[in-house]
Amino acid sequence: MKYNDLTKRKRAYIDAIIAYAEVAGFDPNKPNFTRKELRLAAEHAGWKWIPNFVTHDAARKVDRGLFSVPEVQDRIGAVSPGQETEDDMEQDVVETPIMVEEPVLEEMVAL
Repeated sequence: MKYNDLTKRKRAYIDAIIAYAEVAGFDPNKPNFTRKELRLAAEHAGWKWIPNFVTHDAARKVDRGLFSVPEVQDRIGAVSPGQETEDDMEQDVVETPIMVEEPVLEEMVAL
């Protein structure tokens, strides 16, 4: 599911994961999160528990205590250089400086 397809409350939890990841001590730039990481993000955001849409959805369970929350990557736009996604409109661009030579005035040379 995409981030924009979620309800307002679900988007708030995804935003909390991103906002509190550093404080909670984990990297949000991944598709799967441990129960502990999800609980820490929820607690920092003021929730008493992890929302049911994550923990009670069998399709999100990757392993024991590990849940898939791809909406986090969708929200932060996690695209590696050289990769693209369906919604990625940016391109990998390296700007090279343009060297412009200024004309030397004869008056300056005469000094």
